[in-house]
Amino acid sequence: DKYTSDLTALPNLKQFQQDWEKFAEIRCPFCLAFIDIDNFKAINAEIGHDKADVVIIELSEILRSLLNGRGKLYHRSGDEFLAYLPNSDGKEADYLFERVISIVTQHSFTGLPRNISISAGIAQYERGMPLDALSENANLAMKQAKEQGKGRAFVFGS
Repeated sequence: DKYTSDLTALPNLKQFQQDWEKFAEIRCPFCLAFIDIDNFKAINAEIGHDKADVVIIELSEILRSLLNGRGKLYHRSGDEFLAYLPNSDGKEADYLFERVISIVTQHSFTGLPRNISISAGIAQYERGMPLDALSENANLAMKQAKEQGKGRAFVFGS
C-alpha cells in the first residue's frame, strides 16, 4: 500500500505526513528524530545492494523493538528513518537515542563483516510549528551529529 515501505513494512513518509496533523493537535510535547546509517554508501559498495537492504531491514526491526511503546517509527527512504516521540522533550529523546545507538553499534548485522553506527538528529516540537520547520531543525541536528564524529545523537539548539 502507498503508506507502507515495501522494504521494511514500516509506515512511510506519506503516512508520517498524514499523521502529522494528529501529532500537532494532541497538544503534548513531542520530538521528531531523523535517524540514518553512518557511511551507508560505503557499506552498500562493500557488500552490495541486496545485502545492504538486509542491513536496513534488520536495523528497522531493532529500532522498532527499542521504540516499542515509546514512539512511532517510519521508514523515510533508503537508510533513513523518522521517529515520533510523544511526551518527550529533547533531553529524554537524547537519552533514549544514546541507548539505541549503543545497542545498534554492538549488534552483528547479517552479511556485514563489521559493526555499523547510526546518527540521530532530534528536534523538539514547539506549539504552532509547521512540519517543514520541525523537519529542518531535525535535519540540522543530524548534520551536527555527523560533524561531531557520527554514531551519536544531537538535539537541535543544545
